Amino acid sequence: MSASTSRPSALIPLPSKEALLEAYNGLPLSALPTPALLLDRSIIRRNATRMAEIAASWDVPLRVHIKTHKTAEGTREMIQPTGKSGRVVVSTLAEAWGLLDAGLVKEGVVEDIIYGLPVSAARIPQLAELRSQVQKDNQKAQVRLLIDNESQIEALAAHDKGQAWSIMVKLDNGGGRAGLPADSPAFSNLLRLIAKTSSQVSLYGFYAHAGHSYDSRQPSEADAFLTSEVQAVIQAASIAQSIFPSASSSHLVLSVGSTPTAHAASRAPSSATLARVQQELPAHCELELHAGNYPFLDLQQLATRAMPNITGASQPSQMGDVTVSVLCSVISTYPGRGTEAGSTEAPPLGEALIDAGGIAFSKDRGPWGGFGHVVYPTELRGWQLGRPSQEHGILTLREGGPAQWEEQWTLGGAAKAREMPRMPDVGERVMIVPQHACMTLAAHPFYFIVDEQPGTTQAKPFEPRVVDIWVPWKGW
Repeated sequence: MSASTSRPSALIPLPSKEALLEAYNGLPLSALPTPALLLDRSIIRRNATRMAEIAASWDVPLRVHIKTHKTAEGTREMIQPTGKSGRVVVSTLAEAWGLLDAGLVKEGVVEDIIYGLPVSAARIPQLAELRSQVQKDNQKAQVRLLIDNESQIEALAAHDKGQAWSIMVKLDNGGGRAGLPADSPAFSNLLRLIAKTSSQVSLYGFYAHAGHSYDSRQPSEADAFLTSEVQAVIQAASIAQSIFPSASSSHLVLSVGSTPTAHAASRAPSSATLARVQQELPAHCELELHAGNYPFLDLQQLATRAMPNITGASQPSQMGDVTVSVLCSVISTYPGRGTEAGSTEAPPLGEALIDAGGIAFSKDRGPWGGFGHVVYPTELRGWQLGRPSQEHGILTLREGGPAQWEEQWTLGGAAKAREMPRMPDVGERVMIVPQHACMTLAAHPFYFIVDEQPGTTQAKPFEPRVVDIWVPWKGW
């Protein structure tokens, strides 16, 4: 198999980090080209530490999903607070190969990789080559696959090369994405086939991800989604132990989580939830927590109300917990535009044009409206990316008014709380937090890293300087 077929992502040229740093290191945000993806490393570290502490409070390992950032630097930031060799999830083979190229497997920073899609037959030769290289770099390192269909087991058995594949069965605990319900006949049939194919596949455990937990609007709802994940993996393990005897004495890993539900785990130690989980956990089973978006956050995550604030668990996250924003330039304004013909209402402020649109932000939306909210300058809070085109977008006012806006999110230092914002000026810069960080980061070829929250000095929100640049892995 040629390199182009076994690893097509290797053919994608990436920007040189060294050249980028030579061009931009030390520059203030006011001097950067726009649109620019900004990440605050200080907030990433606070958020990553918080999640590591949540996992520690449960006394369970944390598996970090790296699909949001797809970088070596971000992976290190997520794993370092755990104080352990890393368990990771990747969504693409490009991410897995990136971990190898960066030396993280050889160094022992990463020792356990789950390929986060149910495996397709076409991917198996590529995965086999990946596994071979991982084990060359680190004999203790493992590559594991997700399974949710009997045909996947048959394909793995047909590709048998003398080494059994480590697999986890993906569960559907109500989200309707990948996976099987633990109480379905298809799930039991899949387990029976795994038992018959034990020389080609080895059951490592079960994986539940409540992607629909993004629908949470208060902490109790996120807590309920976490409960459903835990119940799903416990039920799956109990069924497995009844179907084939070896499962009763084998070590099974039960992996649960999403960013909302993993944050919900922060409330469990003070309730009966954790005690109940420990009591119901089948023998020889280990619970594991997984999540990915948590170092970065975004408008969708804030709207779940699931996360404890970085200053404590007593209040929901605030905008100061979000590390990702897109720096844009205002390139035109349209005062008064937006008045409907024949309207007797006072004319609106108008609209403005920025140099970033759907490509820079994605077209994901959320419950708070718009495709991104302006956070700086402070006197422009209340504006949103309302109508994105491909490479530019229209700023409009958010629905409601200042009182409603403050109910959605707040950020310290607002100069004129509960007052309407002014009209943007042509040529000024705005920082906009996106609805969905994962989709937004995927659009950018590199990320500008600062190490202090932009806008801490309200009068000069664009003075923080670039301290690093991260180049994400691209392709599949």
